[in-house]
Amino acid sequence: MLNRMQADLQAVCPELLAATYDAANLWFLRFLTFRDDLRQLARLRRATIQQIPGVGRKYSLCILEWQFKATFSSEVDYVGPMIVEDARRVLELLDRIHVLDAEMATLADQSEIASRLSTIQGFGKTTIAELAGEIGNQTRFTSEASLALYMGMSPLTHQSSSGSDPRRGHRRGQTLPFA
Repeated sequence: MLNRMQADLQAVCPELLAATYDAANLWFLRFLTFRDDLRQLARLRRATIQQIPGVGRKYSLCILEWQFKATFSSEVDYVGPMIVEDARRVLELLDRIHVLDAEMATLADQSEIASRLSTIQGFGKTTIAELAGEIGNQTRFTSEASLALYMGMSPLTHQSSSGSDPRRGHRRGQTLPFA
């Protein structure tokens, strides 16, 4: 969806996309959804622009600079509403992801496995919750080494007639011989 929105923006108003180069920026998505018609964005006043959440002085200057050279292709009549709708949907999905991350963090706080995983540096709450969910019950592993192998933190070596064949640990959907 985001890639399509960026492609549509490039076709309809490339200068607008050039103002950020990343259509996934929250301030940019909020700016795109501030009006139903993209052309109206080219006429917003500075004070109005600065009322958009996430658009401060720096980004308002980018927008004002874009407004000075804003042009739209003739496709804006039918592609513009799709761009705005895609931007709204991306914002909704980002909000939903934020809620799910918070729920996962809450569940991780209640998990013994997650509390043990939290002692490993570099793992955030979401990763810890995901790993705890995948691991399930630690009694299914015969040793710390088998758990490390499952998590992909230890190499697996298969001996063959042609020498060793190092392989990585668990990948989602892979059936493990010791699980």
